[in-house]
Amino acid sequence: MSGGRAAVRPRGDSGGTASDRCPGTAEPAPPVGARRRLPHTLAAALDACLRPDPAARPTIAELTTALESALP
Repeated sequence: MSGGRAAVRPRGDSGGTASDRCPGTAEPAPPVGARRRLPHTLAAALDACLRPDPAARPTIAELTTALESALP
C-alpha cells in the first residue's frame, strides 16, 4: 500500500465471515419464547426472523400475515 493508507473495501464488505465480524452471531439466537412470555404465534414469528440463514427468514408478506394473526 502506498502512502500507508489502508485498502478501501466496498460498502458493507468488512471482510471475513459474519462470525468473524460479529462473534455473537456464531451461535444461533435462543428462541424468543424461552426468554419472554409471549403468545406462541408471536414468538414463532420473531424466531423466524432470527434464523441464521437469510433465505430461511420470512418475507415481509409472510411476516405481516403471521403478525396479523398473532396480534389483536
